[in-house]
Amino acid sequence: MKALNEKVAKLDKSALPSVLHIDKVADQIQVIANGSQDLSLSGVTNPAADKTGEWWRTVDFEQLLVWNPDIIIIPAYATDLNPKDFFNNPVLASLKAVKEKRVYKQPIFARTPDAPEIFLTSEWLAAVALGPILLPPSRSRSSPTTSSFTAPN
Repeated sequence: MKALNEKVAKLDKSALPSVLHIDKVADQIQVIANGSQDLSLSGVTNPAADKTGEWWRTVDFEQLLVWNPDIIIIPAYATDLNPKDFFNNPVLASLKAVKEKRVYKQPIFARTPDAPEIFLTSEWLAAVALGPILLPPSRSRSSPTTSSFTAPN
């Protein structure tokens, strides 16, 4: 994590990509607003974050369009949601993340938000959001399936 922190610290904070973690899409959308993961470690921002401290926020489609995230992450525990649900939804088609095919399912190694493996999630998110230059050396120690973690489904 120290190497990742050093790389992220050199980035222009005003140019960091916005990331929304979305775990439900229906009439309303449920996003992780104030989760336990420090997203700044991955070099991203969360437009849903606020000072309430509430973990989730339920928003409508209009709010999602206002935020217009660069990247959408679907948590691993959201087993009934996948990137194709976003790509095939005409209401969401104008979102930057959808247009650019930057909707990802989080790897199973982080099944719950407070998993001990959360450091892997930080590294994975940095690599997805900012590219391979931020891939940590631990990537080479991962299983061959890690290449699928950075490709949209």
